Amino acid sequence: MIGNTSEIVSIVLSVITTAALIASIVIYYKQYKEMKKQNETLKQQIEEVKKQNSILGQQLDELRKRPKLKVEFDYYFLDKDLQKQLSPFMGYEFFENVKILRIKVSNIGLDTARECIVKARILRNDTWDYFGGIKLRWVRNPYSDSNIEETYKPINIAVNDFEIAELIRIIKDVQTNILSKESTDKYITEESTIITGDIGIRRPFPIGSSYSIKLSEGNIIMIIVYCNNCTSDPVCLRVKKVPTYDTINSSNIKDYFDEIECPKL
Repeated sequence: MIGNTSEIVSIVLSVITTAALIASIVIYYKQYKEMKKQNETLKQQIEEVKKQNSILGQQLDELRKRPKLKVEFDYYFLDKDLQKQLSPFMGYEFFENVKILRIKVSNIGLDTARECIVKARILRNDTWDYFGGIKLRWVRNPYSDSNIEETYKPINIAVNDFEIAELIRIIKDVQTNILSKESTDKYITEESTIITGDIGIRRPFPIGSSYSIKLSEGNIIMIIVYCNNCTSDPVCLRVKKVPTYDTINSSNIKDYFDEIECPKL
């Protein structure tokens, strides 16, 4: 009887041990499946992070490859005497003598600046111009009042290259008698300091469409270059004193203009 009891106990213990082993295997298997699932989730998360890092890297590359514009005032042509002969009238010839203050726009970025225009806005008596700025002419574009779109059309600026735009024209018109060829100060017909450009008004023949703004003391001129894929920081020039053709040159520019920090629009 005791022997039978021992056998029964042994069998019971064996069954319990086997059941415990099976239970452990089941638990371990469930844990394995859960860990495998977590590993798959982690793997997916790692792949997603890699994908996001790749996209971020591409975006950073695109940002690094963007154009970047540097805008400067160019005083070189204030030392150059440019003269244009106008149409004779009533026995007199007319000559337009011009000095030009220009804008130099350099592309110091890593991609071509595309379809760029340059605009000037004028601040008078603490009020900005009502027409939203005047579009300036790139000197690369030929001037023509009969084809104003061509005159003020946008241009591209290549990497490590620059383009020039006209900003201020300082003019002295001289009238000369055709017969005597006399030309003295008493025949000066007009002196003006102006910004000439396009404000979008299409005036009829024969005036054309360019628009001139006469500058006054205290005016502030803000320059911004707008391209399809970038915009420059603004630069500003304040008119200290209105210059004349005979007085201004590159060495005395500070008597007439100050480069200043731009006020807010």
